[in-house]
Amino acid sequence: MAKLIIDKKDYGIHAFVVQLRSLENHCPVPGIEIGDIGKKHAYEAIDNGFVKFNHVRIPRNNMLMRFAQVLPNGEFKQLGNEIVMYACMLIMRGILCMFASLLHSISTTIAIRYSCVRRQTADPNGFEPQIIDYQTQQYRLLPGLATTYANFFATINFRNILNSFKKRSSNFSQIDPNELAKLHALSSGIKAMVFDECLKFGQINRLCCGGHGYSASSGLQPVIQEADAGCTYEGDNIVLYLQTARYLLKAIQKGFSPHLYLDNLSEIKASELFKRFEHYILLFDRLYENQIGEISNRMISLMEDQKLDRFEAWNSSSVVLVETAKIYICLFIIYMNLNGIYEHQKIECAENQIILEELFELYLTYGIVEKFPNHFLKLGVIDGQEMTVHQNRLYELLKKIRQNAVCLVDAFGWSDSNLSSSLGVYDGNVYEKLFQFAKSSLLNRNAADHTFKKLAKPYILAKSKL
Repeated sequence: MAKLIIDKKDYGIHAFVVQLRSLENHCPVPGIEIGDIGKKHAYEAIDNGFVKFNHVRIPRNNMLMRFAQVLPNGEFKQLGNEIVMYACMLIMRGILCMFASLLHSISTTIAIRYSCVRRQTADPNGFEPQIIDYQTQQYRLLPGLATTYANFFATINFRNILNSFKKRSSNFSQIDPNELAKLHALSSGIKAMVFDECLKFGQINRLCCGGHGYSASSGLQPVIQEADAGCTYEGDNIVLYLQTARYLLKAIQKGFSPHLYLDNLSEIKASELFKRFEHYILLFDRLYENQIGEISNRMISLMEDQKLDRFEAWNSSSVVLVETAKIYICLFIIYMNLNGIYEHQKIECAENQIILEELFELYLTYGIVEKFPNHFLKLGVIDGQEMTVHQNRLYELLKKIRQNAVCLVDAFGWSDSNLSSSLGVYDGNVYEKLFQFAKSSLLNRNAADHTFKKLAKPYILAKSKL
């Protein structure tokens, strides 16, 4: 990808095919400097590299010309709708969002299974409870489980939405630009949030496994490394939140709704399911409306009263803008979950439905108590007394979810070979697997280390003579 400049006029970024290495000896062709970027935190198998071009000439036909072309006489010509080029990015982000939710489910599965095997600190009767029965362990683990399911429902629904738009608009070629902007804003924010939470809860899950969680045999290290990289590849998460926020400001200034609702929303709102969660949903709706109203007024005040230009006003408000985008994406995830649970009740058993509804409620209460408590209180959506009510309800839900925690992670369907974890094995034989892993260390091949005779023994003999 490079700028196309003709007669000193910049026509923007376009794609070109450039030969980098010789077909004879694989050395860089003249004008090309290329190499590996060096060691990274992870992804060592991926050959990320650098390339530098110095007066490299390529044929005109090496430009990819489906949507734009340069004629032999040097004339630039636009073909079709250039916004279609965003389609590949949307599809890629949709895939990445699903990947992050699945990655999150791996660390959650490992940590919950291990917490049901590990016992610690005897009670007055001398019985050591499973560590998952401690409230502190539940408070760290189970909101992550609820978030895993929430993000899974949301990313599946978002993928279906993208596919629907793709089908209706002839592979996005006839899509309404306003709808494309909405999809772009959503894809940016969802990608940022699911990877943020995958990394956050991946680390929490590692800590919940104690020292064993730090062992390579836990299988948690690759999950955390993948999530860590995901927070910056295909768009830095903060930048993506700000892209979402830019769209939200545009929406409120021009008076249109930024929300993307499913076609069956009116049907859902008439259901008993919606009535059960209506109070929570109205709270999050009010939270978003109050938040976007506040930041919009702030931007206007900075530009009109303090005479800041648009860039300075934006920069002075960027932290609040990121928070606004997070609330907007959380609201989208809530509605997608509502749809997922509503559709689920048509095909599955009632017992499963109860568990999913409790899990959804845990996600909602955790959002109020832990994710956005300052915003709910500052913006007057709830008061301190109601916050205490939600906090107590959160503690009650932890006990309910704990009863089905193992079944909920088993439902992800990860096999032992998928998890590659001693701590998350399906049969619960954690310590046997840990011991097998420890014995496989190269340092354990010989009963005595070969360096003993060379280094330690002479020192010991010298000391004994003294």
